[in-house]
Amino acid sequence: METNENLETDSLERMNWGLGKKIPHHIEGHHKYNTTRTEYDVTCQIKDEYDIYYSQDKKRLINVVGQKTKYCIIYPIEVVCHGAFCETLAEEIILPDTVIAFGYNPFGKTHLKKFVIPKNVRHIETVNPFATCYTLEELIVLSPYFTVEEGVLYTSDYKICYGAATKSCPKDLKIHEGTEIIANSAFFMRKLNSVYIPDSVKEIGYAAFAYTGLKDMTLPHSITEIPEACFQCCNLVNVTIPELVTNIHEDAFSGNANLKSITMMGRVKSIAIGALSLCPELLKITGPYGSPVLNLKTMQIAGLDDRQHSKRESCEINGKKGVTMTLS
Repeated sequence: METNENLETDSLERMNWGLGKKIPHHIEGHHKYNTTRTEYDVTCQIKDEYDIYYSQDKKRLINVVGQKTKYCIIYPIEVVCHGAFCETLAEEIILPDTVIAFGYNPFGKTHLKKFVIPKNVRHIETVNPFATCYTLEELIVLSPYFTVEEGVLYTSDYKICYGAATKSCPKDLKIHEGTEIIANSAFFMRKLNSVYIPDSVKEIGYAAFAYTGLKDMTLPHSITEIPEACFQCCNLVNVTIPELVTNIHEDAFSGNANLKSITMMGRVKSIAIGALSLCPELLKITGPYGSPVLNLKTMQIAGLDDRQHSKRESCEINGKKGVTMTLS
């Protein structure tokens, strides 16, 4: 059986190298650019004296392999590709005003204390660009397309919440009204007690609240799935799954040692392998009568593999017939 330490190591690995789990769609009408490293980029890349790799036309910063603490980019780059500065010793990165797009997690596991988003940046992949960077104290946003509020980065229309950027992110968090998407790894490993998520949110990204210590949250009624590792290793006690949710993905609630009950308001069609693993206190699951997942086999596959017996009792959910399954 995996331990929480193994889960954390695996999650950090995916934060740094993957983040290519299903990335939330970009908002219609927002600018979109190709920020991934293409095969041509890698084959034809050029390197400067600071061990920074660029595309041949020097418009795309592909990767940084040097271990300097300060980087001042002088070439007229337009794109900072995904993971470009990830795992460097960078404490200061100065980008030119020619930059228009960031890939996913370009500044993860750096040591930035202050950062400026240049004035012409108009696209950031829907992944927190500062995921796993926990040293940032000040974020200055010169671009009119983005804004920072209480240490949390948003698009200027608030439709996309990229997540915690600076250390000032509040522990009792309120996502801005009107937000539609919470990005991948938005608050990964930030310390949270509670979060308010408005019903305007339609999509929550991979590992958005993983390892936050989150104790209290209410999921919005507008979402249709709980993504992979979304609430992994939090401190949730009781969870209510909104009516429109049909799928709960891998590791969604794994590692919640204090989780005691889950109530599914609608008809969840599938609960993925490991979605409920390492939840030793989880003994009560409630859902609508006839739910295809309210059975011992599904719960064992979902991670409650040490449960052998269950008791079923009738109940009421939103005025309709429901069933509570008590495990032992």
